[in-house]
Amino acid sequence: MILQLEDCLDVLKTLYPQYDLLFLFDHSCGHDKQQPNGLNAENMSKNYGGQQSILRPTIIKQVDGYLGPYRRTLNVGSIQNFVFQDDDDGPFWMNEQERAEKKEDKVLEGQTRKRKFTKAELVQKLRERNILVTGTYQKIKECCDENQIQTYENLAKIVPGWNGKQKGLLQSLWERGWINEASLTNYTIDGKTDLLGVRQMGTSLKYLMANCTDFIEEESLLQSMGRQMGATIDRTPKCHPELAGEGIEYSWACSKNKYRLLPLGERRSRDRFKECVRTCLSPDILTKELIRKNSRRAREYMCAYHVFHQQQQQAAQASNTQQQEVAIPTMIESLVKKFKTHRCALDFDHGFVKAAIKEEEEHREK
Repeated sequence: MILQLEDCLDVLKTLYPQYDLLFLFDHSCGHDKQQPNGLNAENMSKNYGGQQSILRPTIIKQVDGYLGPYRRTLNVGSIQNFVFQDDDDGPFWMNEQERAEKKEDKVLEGQTRKRKFTKAELVQKLRERNILVTGTYQKIKECCDENQIQTYENLAKIVPGWNGKQKGLLQSLWERGWINEASLTNYTIDGKTDLLGVRQMGTSLKYLMANCTDFIEEESLLQSMGRQMGATIDRTPKCHPELAGEGIEYSWACSKNKYRLLPLGERRSRDRFKECVRTCLSPDILTKELIRKNSRRAREYMCAYHVFHQQQQQAAQASNTQQQEVAIPTMIESLVKKFKTHRCALDFDHGFVKAAIKEEEEHREK
């Protein structure tokens, strides 16, 4: 998708250098893929080190949404690194002696651990002996055993130190002032529950981190690459992919509807199937008039969302804020339950698609 976006940008910048470019994508998993080092609380552990991701540094832009009410080391304008630097003091819950002792990795003399080679490593060892084999890990391992190739290695046991390791949720939140040191044991990954079974979200490390403004506003991989290439990337609201692409979902639906109307005998062989697909996607079916009609239909949804957003702003400014807090989530939940999967315009707006196709056919007959 990023390569396709780059090609589109090269063409548009050449033809229309005077315009600012905005691309609207639907809110799908592929388009919403995160950056490898993106700010994501789900990729963080409670304590330092381990297999958690290495996140990129971030800037504390303001107090609201970034900094908490407790003791902190960061201020507005500070850069927070999510990896311990050599000049850092270390984990806040350790005393000075513990920090000094656990700063660097320690090798335990005389103690080893066994590490199994990965499938790719075993395949490479076999290739070095001109043995080509494919299949499951177990099959490749058995082949290595038959050829007396070692499938593991012994490594020295190491006690990891904190220097150069990922900080984790607890340390990162403490630096921002979201950790109450007086009740440190109450903080867990998902939060503690009270006697009634209600989860106390103020004790959930993931919840506290995920609700920081920089984590909420983190760009996706597509948005980040688009910005670097000089374009703005926006996404449609969830559950409404038909808003993207000037009605592209409606155009797909019109082609699908036309294909389903074709006699089954015309679609049986592979060559006939391909020919039917080309016909259904041809300009004879997707005419300019139909494309414009689909675009207007998608824009109706955009206008509806704009009006809904205005109503939200007006409700927030009104005195009856309690009613607004109850009504809006209810509407959103209803929308999510009604459309849980990627929406096909042919399913939820079948009448419009069928009428549009019929009108186009009548127009061509004339």
